[in-house]
Order: sequence, then C-alpha cells, then structure tokens
Amino acid sequence: MRHRLPRAQDMALLAALLSPFLGGCFTATALTWGPPPPDLTVIRVGATRETVERTLGEPVRQEHNVSTYEYNTRNLRTPGFVLLGLVADAITLGGMGAGPTWEAYRAQLAESSIVYGPRDTVIGVSHRQAEAQYLTWLHSGSRKENLEGLCHAANAGYAPAQAAQAMRYWYGLWGTDVDRVQAYVWLRLAAFGGQGSASEIQSGWASVMTPDQVAEANRLFMEWDPAPC
Repeated sequence: MRHRLPRAQDMALLAALLSPFLGGCFTATALTWGPPPPDLTVIRVGATRETVERTLGEPVRQEHNVSTYEYNTRNLRTPGFVLLGLVADAITLGGMGAGPTWEAYRAQLAESSIVYGPRDTVIGVSHRQAEAQYLTWLHSGSRKENLEGLCHAANAGYAPAQAAQAMRYWYGLWGTDVDRVQAYVWLRLAAFGGQGSASEIQSGWASVMTPDQVAEANRLFMEWDPAPC
C-alpha cells in the first residue's frame, strides 16, 4: 500500500490544531537546554585571570583594572539559540509570547565586576561594594576609627580609596606614621586603577625619594597582594 505525502493544506491544518500544544515548547527548550551555569565558587580573591575568563567567558567590558562580565545563572543557551526557538514558535503561534520569552532570558543574566591587581590575580569580586565602602568612610568624616573601611575599599581595588591611602602614608594623616615607600606603592596602585591624578603625582613624589626607596616601592607594587586591614 502506498502512502501519499500530506499536502501543504493538510500540514497547515495540522499545525493549527497542534499550535496550542506546541506553542512555547521550542522556547522552553531553548531556555533550559545548554551548558551548566558557571561555578562562581572559583571567583574569589587570588584567582587568576585565566580562571575567571574560563569560568565566565571573555570580559565584555574592560576599564583599567576592572573587568565586567555578563553570564547566565541557569542552563541557558546563547541568544541565537533562543532566537531559533522564537522563530519556531512564530510558525505555530504567530510570534505570541516572544516578548516574555526574551525577558525571561534576560532575567537569567547576571553581571560581576572583577578587579585585578598588578599580578593579574583577583583582588576584588565586587567593584560596587568597594566603592560603597569608600563612600561610607568618606561621608563619616574620614575619622581615624573608620580607616578599616578605607583599607577594605583600597584592598578591593577601588582607585580613589587607593589614592587616599597614598596620601595617608605620604603625609601621615589620621594618626598614621609617614611611610613614603608605602605611599608610593598605593599611588602606583591608584594609577593602575585609572585614577588620573595619581599618574600625574608619581613623578613629583619619585623626585624627592631616594633611588632605593623608589626601587623598593616598584618591587612591592609588582608583588602586591591585599594585606589584612
């Protein structure tokens, strides 16, 4: 017995009958199939840039010592895979639900700002948190008893906080002993983080330091890791 192929009209009728059941299936598949979400436990202070980029992907935005990554928090495919699901749904439902589907995809995305030090290792996992710590210290009147907040912000790679640390050690502010080597290290860190004024001040400070002090400060800068506050 010969079986004839279904005509185009028959296929259209079949699609119309099945559309209430098929609608959303493709996009649901697109939103659930795929690689597992990133293992965020490896993103911590001391991790290498290679480890971070292997876990979260290449940085989408880079500004001085801060890389901002966008990643999926669930088993989501790429936007292209979701788009294919939307096209398939459009065949069955005329595109109904496309907006909510894309919003659902975007809702699964998260963003992390990873801060790197001179050794190309992670020194902070939240640039915004470091900024908040610095502003809290600044608005407290920069009192001596609040220096721990400044220290944490500077250790996490927030450049204005590092510049404040440099001034603290250079001028002996807030009860701190003058230490020009430490001051120069913090100044270089601030410049590395994009603090423009720090780059301008460097040469002036170096001119009143001994060659040995500058050499020691440069060595400490290259080997720098956050120290306990």
